[in-house]
Amino acid sequence: MRAFLFFLLVAGCAPEAPPKAAPRESQSYEQAIRIICDVDRLARVDPADVLDSSALREEYLLEHVKNGDGIYFLTLFRVNGPKEQATMLEREAASTKISACPLVATLREASDP
Repeated sequence: MRAFLFFLLVAGCAPEAPPKAAPRESQSYEQAIRIICDVDRLARVDPADVLDSSALREEYLLEHVKNGDGIYFLTLFRVNGPKEQATMLEREAASTKISACPLVATLREASDP
């Protein structure tokens, strides 16, 4: 009985196992931004159909953006209007060295009166 109590005491004081490393992202941030930039082509969106295009973009992006930082960006991106989205996306595309981002032009056209 004493040995058992000693074991419980020692086991309770044992150091915790080191934390596991963060899981490896299946997608880079650049890949996530590239998907956002090319969403109309990838999701076969017709930009002329304003109502349907927005829903198709959102559905596609929610399914295909897997990078944690990309998901965070997408969350902030989605709550803004087209003008702000264009500015945000242009800045992120530039920071990831993506030279062509078709969605920026589409969003700018949508924000023009």
